[in-house]
Amino acid sequence: MTLLIWLMTWVCFAETVTLNTPYMGDFDVQINGSGNNAVLLIHGEIEDQHNMQGYATLFESPILRTVTLDLAGFGTRTEVEPMYPFMHLEIRTVMAYLQQMGVKDIQCVGSGLGATLCMQAATPQFPLSQLAIISPVHTKYHQSLFSNIDAYPKNTPMLVISGQGAESEHTIARLEDTLKVELNLVTSYLKGTALMVSNPALEKPLREWVWKEMPHHKRPPVVDVTHKPTVEGEPLPF
Repeated sequence: MTLLIWLMTWVCFAETVTLNTPYMGDFDVQINGSGNNAVLLIHGEIEDQHNMQGYATLFESPILRTVTLDLAGFGTRTEVEPMYPFMHLEIRTVMAYLQQMGVKDIQCVGSGLGATLCMQAATPQFPLSQLAIISPVHTKYHQSLFSNIDAYPKNTPMLVISGQGAESEHTIARLEDTLKVELNLVTSYLKGTALMVSNPALEKPLREWVWKEMPHHKRPPVVDVTHKPTVEGEPLPF
């Protein structure tokens, strides 16, 4: 009965915030839910913010904020030139804003390039409590999952969801050598949210990972992450 009353009195708060970096200008961030915990849902290459909206609906709660955005060059920002060496600063800017809003615990779910940017954004001043990587990638222009791997916090646990592919296998091996990693592997050559859509059973470990020890969460809704961007980005060089 207490849980029912708690859910009935919960009002979902949603807001759009405009932030800025000196390299790629203004960008909008969608924030749902409330509380002192937040999860950044960062899309990958050949994706955009809409691919993460289903997870934003799934994870948001009175004690967990969900955050989505279009990275420079994707979705509503296709006219913005993506400056890849500095794209992680958009993630860091979001983390700084959340800290100003009183958020104490920030984690990230990143698809491909999005996960790399989250890893690069994390610092002692802007720490991630944990990171979920959907389809790790090896390189993306100047981006490499290992370009600063020795600087990544060793105590940041990681969930890796991956299909087949030489680049993913190489990446996972390097991560396991350096960091604490929990693996969920499937037989598929799909990547990113497409991998999740084709393997619905992967939703459960991702949901449990994000919610951690948080009590009183909603019944999981049906997640729709089948959105296809109207403009596709340049493919990975492998």
